[in-house]
Amino acid sequence: LHQRHPDLQDKSEFSNPDRLSFKDNEEFEPSFECVNQKPLGERKEEDKLWEQQAKQQRQEEEQRQTKRQETLQREWGELEMLDRERRLIE
Repeated sequence: LHQRHPDLQDKSEFSNPDRLSFKDNEEFEPSFECVNQKPLGERKEEDKLWEQQAKQQRQEEEQRQTKRQETLQREWGELEMLDRERRLIE
């Protein structure tokens, strides 16, 4: 029981932020600063991945536009053919 008592005092010192010394606060600061920062290599990989995804999206959009254009040309040709047939019948 006597040995536990100093442990409880140590824990209570750290659980009370007012009791932490300035030096203790300095020791914890660097860990908080690095939380939002990613290593340069990881950022470069994310940038590369983002660029690949953007490129893929552009290619997919270009393919959709090409298909729409082909469909419009084919339908326009069918309309012209129907129009010629209509004129022949008249």
